[in-house]
Amino acid sequence: MDNRTKLKQTEVDCEYLKRCVEKLTEENRRLEKEAAELRALKLSPGLYGKMSPPTTLLMCPSCERVGGPSNHSQRSVSLNPWLQMAHGSTFDVKHPRS
Repeated sequence: MDNRTKLKQTEVDCEYLKRCVEKLTEENRRLEKEAAELRALKLSPGLYGKMSPPTTLLMCPSCERVGGPSNHSQRSVSLNPWLQMAHGSTFDVKHPRS
């Protein structure tokens, strides 16, 4: 391997490492911002009482409809409105079609 080839490989490696550093710096900024937001949420206890609990969504694989368990109603959300027209009914989470 001659000096010119070594120099070229070193330049390529240097550019690659510069891109890696840029990506890591950007990710670090994003994570620092996210951590600050989480700390702010932790410091405001009144906000937790106002937040609704997480909802579990289930998807019917045959008709691409999403439904979630509910004590009060059996609502579903269509991901594809054309399938609703074809099926003519909604996906019932508690009694899915087989």
